[in-house]
Amino acid sequence: TEEALSLRRSIKSRGAPFYKQIYHCTLRSLLQQYRLRSSFFFEIGLSALGGFLIGLAQFKAEGINFRGFYLQPYTILSSSIDYGSVPQMALLVGIAIGLIASSPGVKIFGEEKLVYWREASSGHNRLAYYIGKVLSTFPRMLVANLHFTATFMLLATPRISWGESFAANLLYFYTIYGLASILSMLTRREDGPLLAVMASLIVGVLNGMSPTLRVVADWHMSWFWRALPGTWLAEAYFEKNVAPLAYLYEIEDASRATGYRLGKFGWDCVVLGVIGSVYRVVAFGLMRVVNQRGKG
Repeated sequence: TEEALSLRRSIKSRGAPFYKQIYHCTLRSLLQQYRLRSSFFFEIGLSALGGFLIGLAQFKAEGINFRGFYLQPYTILSSSIDYGSVPQMALLVGIAIGLIASSPGVKIFGEEKLVYWREASSGHNRLAYYIGKVLSTFPRMLVANLHFTATFMLLATPRISWGESFAANLLYFYTIYGLASILSMLTRREDGPLLAVMASLIVGVLNGMSPTLRVVADWHMSWFWRALPGTWLAEAYFEKNVAPLAYLYEIEDASRATGYRLGKFGWDCVVLGVIGSVYRVVAFGLMRVVNQRGKG
C-alpha cells in the first residue's frame, strides 16, 4: 500500500550515512570484545602456546628442512632426499592456526544473529553492520598472529623470513575466521565451535603434503585441493624455504615431485586473501537468508 511504501521510504531516509554506520558498528564490536577481554587474552595465550609447540616440534631440525639432488656435476654425491619436511611444517602451522582461530571466529559472528535482524528491521544497513564486524576482527587477528609467529619462528628457525611468515600466517588466520563465520551462520551456537574446529582441521590437512599435489593431479582433483587455503599456505612456505637453496640443489625436481610451484609467493598470498574474502561474502549471504527465514 501507499502508506507502507511511504513508511519504508521514511525509514530509509533516516539514520547515519553508510560509512558512519560501518564506523559505529566497528567501534561497538571492538567494545564488545574489550568487555570480554578474558576470552581475548585466552586466545593470545593459546596462540603463543601453539607457536611454541609447533616450533618445538621443528627445533631438532635446526632449520635444515630440505634436501634434494645436488646440481650437476655433483648429483652422484647426493644423499637421501627430503622433500616432505617443509610441507609437514606448513601442515602443522595450518592445523595450529585452525585450532586457535576457529572458535573465536564462530563466537564473533554466531552470537550476533538476533542483534543483526533486530537492527536490520529498524532500518540499519545490513552490509555496513557486517563490514563493521569483519573490520573489528583485524586487530584480534594481528595480535594473535604476532604471538604465534614470534614463538614459532624463534624455535623452528626456518629459512623463510619473519615478515614473510607473518604475512602468510596472517592471511591464513583471515581465511579461518571467514570459514568459521560461514559455519556460525549454519549451525547452532552450541555446535558451531566444534564444527569450525573440524572444518579447519580438514582444510589444514588437505594441503598437498600427503597425498601430494602430483598424485592429486593424476586423480584429476587438483581443483579441489587448490580451492582450499591449506594448499596455498604450504606452497608459500615451500617457495620461501626451498628457493634460497637453488645454488646447491635441483629445486625444480622437488617442485615437479611435490606439485608445489616456485616463484609464486605473492600469488599464494593473494589467493589466500581472495579465499578469505569469498568465505565472508558467502557468510553475509547466509546471514541474510538464515535470518530472513527465522523472521518468517
